Amino acid sequence: MIENEPSLLPVLEPLCYATGQILKPLQLFANDFLEIDVDSEMRAFIVEPATYRPKIDNEELKENVSVITYNEKEYVRDSRTPSWDAGRWLNRVPEKKQVSCGRWKIAGTDFSAIVMRHSWPYDKFVWKSNEAKLMFEFLLKRFFSQTKSAIIAARFKVDKQVPEMPSDYQEHPDLPLTNYQKVALMITLDKEAAALFMEQGTGKTPIVIARINLEGRRKREGQLLGCKADMYRALIICPQQVRRNWEAEFERFSVRPGKVTVLRGSAINRIHCLIDGVRKEADCEWSACIVSTDSVASTYEALRRIPWDLIVLDESHYIKQSGTLRFKAIKKFNGPNVRSRMILTGTPVANSVMDLWSQFEFLGEGLSGFLSFKNFRSFHGRFVEIGGSAVQKLIGVKGVPLIQERLSRIAFMIRKEEALDLPAKVYDIYEVAMSHLQAEWYRKMADELAIEIEENLADETKTMTVDHILTMLLRLAQITSGHVKWDVKFNDETEELEEGKVEQIPGENPKVKAVLDLIKDPEKDSNCKTIVWACFVEDIRVLSEALAKEGIKHVGYHGVVQEQYRVKGADIAEEVFNKDKNVKVLIANPASGGTGQNFLGYDVRNPDNYKTFCGHEIYVSCNWSAVQRSQSEDRAHRRGTRFPVRITDIVVPGTIDEDIRARVLQKKIMALQIQDVRNMLKRILGREVSVENGQ
Repeated sequence: MIENEPSLLPVLEPLCYATGQILKPLQLFANDFLEIDVDSEMRAFIVEPATYRPKIDNEELKENVSVITYNEKEYVRDSRTPSWDAGRWLNRVPEKKQVSCGRWKIAGTDFSAIVMRHSWPYDKFVWKSNEAKLMFEFLLKRFFSQTKSAIIAARFKVDKQVPEMPSDYQEHPDLPLTNYQKVALMITLDKEAAALFMEQGTGKTPIVIARINLEGRRKREGQLLGCKADMYRALIICPQQVRRNWEAEFERFSVRPGKVTVLRGSAINRIHCLIDGVRKEADCEWSACIVSTDSVASTYEALRRIPWDLIVLDESHYIKQSGTLRFKAIKKFNGPNVRSRMILTGTPVANSVMDLWSQFEFLGEGLSGFLSFKNFRSFHGRFVEIGGSAVQKLIGVKGVPLIQERLSRIAFMIRKEEALDLPAKVYDIYEVAMSHLQAEWYRKMADELAIEIEENLADETKTMTVDHILTMLLRLAQITSGHVKWDVKFNDETEELEEGKVEQIPGENPKVKAVLDLIKDPEKDSNCKTIVWACFVEDIRVLSEALAKEGIKHVGYHGVVQEQYRVKGADIAEEVFNKDKNVKVLIANPASGGTGQNFLGYDVRNPDNYKTFCGHEIYVSCNWSAVQRSQSEDRAHRRGTRFPVRITDIVVPGTIDEDIRARVLQKKIMALQIQDVRNMLKRILGREVSVENGQ
């Protein structure tokens, strides 16, 4: 019983003022009680404030009249209306629906359970079914478990207190976990749901591997709670380009015998690999199967049949949009065949707190405090209607302390500044001027876009999304990079569709020249390696061509990279960039190379044999993604970084380059709405663009 477990009382202590206001006790009358049941799906509570009076001795009661015991006396349901406060408490519950007069359905979440437990004395609950009581107790106990995790993290952050490691924990002889990683391990160990929201480069992967090794040992020995002795099975869901990195990290950090299987190839091949991966072997305490995020849907029918001890979703911000097929496919793993789940990302909030709902929902239904995204969005967002239409613009967030409190209970969060004594990141801008021909094309394109956007916005029969407008504006960024992309168009003379094409603007490309100047700078340390980031394929092509012409050895994995410098996949590029001392430059797209890789510029397994390091990142072109920018920056700035990392943006002043950079660095671009785009376009069109020779 909840009331007989004093150890559960800390769950009732709010961690912030906002929570305290929601959980204030009610001013109830003596005859006020709360009847509680559950719906048929066990997803919601059915509640009804009611009045009860003392039962008269030998009183004959009508059939179906409720009788309860309170203060060692019998009470019966009365027909009188309960007090004002007894009904008003429902205003504190954001996810509710009236079933009938006085009866309400409220979401079966810990939020609802905590509000009930605080608003009403426990002995005022009238349980209409045992299922209702079990669900209520489960939610409170889970919440209490999260509170203990929050306390462990708080003690470390405030007092640098590291919890004592279990007696069966085995330290890696050469690569021991840092203190903050040990804290993260203890917070996630044996948890049904946990998140590591740790900045890029702080070492989330070793924590997961340590958990799998420790729990694998326990399960093999029959000591894992609720499990019989068997091989431990873990599924790692990650972006395709980091599968090999996970495989290498298991080999590097594991201290117990196990096996790693990467699910590659066709659907049939992946299933064959899966069967081999989960097959029990005498010399394996654990098995880790690694599958790419985008292969989950086509492999789901096979994956769902495996009883997984742990499913890890790496780079969980990939599912931040709850309406996507990717999220819907991965959310299916929320069933009883999975013992526990973890999510990992350094950028859980790319746009706003709305990004958190789907990530929490993967961990467990209702772990955001809400069963539906609609209610989560309504509770935490501040909106205004645009021009009297049904379109709502997010203008702010409310209930932030509640979000912070939930994060502190579910996620271990740490920034690089807290975790690592890393060299600094130093930002600078390298300004270049467009050629006269570029400037002419830029002005022409800007005029055409302005007309097209304004016509579409003015036409009520057309729907023009923010994403569409932002995509159109990237055409201007292509021109500042030295090329233009022509769309598919209809040829009036031939009456045929002409394919779209990319055309280099004649003359020297100012941004390519700038990259060469920066790389060949005579004052640059000869051991310093450089990453050149470009979001357009055409940029990668001309950069590789220019570097090859200059005899600069580089590496890239896109099909347009010069053949002698091209490798197959970001993981191979990582290995070549880090291990080949003569490879000075990596060319990559943040969308595919900005997640999971370690581009440190030397072999981390053999650091003493390398003087090289990656100390410079150059952004030739960017898109609107703050996540891609943040993730890509930290490929070279992470645990193991040897020297300060210089991050240079090559920018044409007075153009869209400046708008993209400003908004991406502020991490606000994903929140732009139509009005913001209009203002931005006006600023772009009202500026004088920079042209060579100052003209």
